[in-house]
Amino acid sequence: MLSSRLLWLLACPGGGPEDSAVTEGDCTLGQIDSSNAFVPLDGGQLELVLGFQGFLFVRTAMRLDGEGPTRTVSTWSLTVDGDEPIGGTQAAFFEGDMSDEILLFLPDSSIGLYEGRSAEIAVRLDGDGWTCVATGSGTLVDEDACIHTGEDDCDTGLGE
Repeated sequence: MLSSRLLWLLACPGGGPEDSAVTEGDCTLGQIDSSNAFVPLDGGQLELVLGFQGFLFVRTAMRLDGEGPTRTVSTWSLTVDGDEPIGGTQAAFFEGDMSDEILLFLPDSSIGLYEGRSAEIAVRLDGDGWTCVATGSGTLVDEDACIHTGEDDCDTGLGE
């Protein structure tokens, strides 16, 4: 179950009164698999990704269930094993019903701190008088030994 702190962060990102002109949309939180298909986030594995600059992150994406804007602001929160939530904000762009990747950056690049632990994720999208909130959970894993450079290549850091 998502913690009340996590839900408060997403329900009240500005802390002010709600705008009655905002349309609430439906969306689903997930990941893009190796065949470029959207997979809803429902308790499976969440791959920890080590970027070439040393940042550790989890890749997510959103799918709209209906109409929505092409550009949104995503406010996200990730809670590991009930610890204090980690959060961030970034732009999310849509082509059709799929967003580009929404990267959830972790504050420490030590994979061992996170691997094997459970994570709860919530993402709120806001744009052009429209909003939606989606949640999901999974287990953080390190199945991919690559250091990702943003290309389709793999650097293991071993000089290969």
